[in-house]
Amino acid sequence: FAQQLRAVLELLQQGIVRTRSPQKESQQEAMEINRIFCAEQIEVPGELPDILKDFTKAVIREDPSAGDVDSASARLKLYQWSRDYFKNKLVKKTP
Repeated sequence: FAQQLRAVLELLQQGIVRTRSPQKESQQEAMEINRIFCAEQIEVPGELPDILKDFTKAVIREDPSAGDVDSASARLKLYQWSRDYFKNKLVKKTP
């Protein structure tokens, strides 16, 4: 038995044999249960259109990536600005 155990441990270390992850299996099961087959299954909160409209107006007004010629840098600035925008919205909304 000890010899078989050593052989299995060696295979695990080499990556030839992998153990199953219960968390990964449960995630796959959840994905199967929550699979979306048509648009009617998607629930969109009623306030989302107003949130997106306000966000879009703020991006246009503030222009967080103004003057950037590098597109990667401009995207990064936009992502950071967006993060801060929604954090501020959350703080203002929380009593």
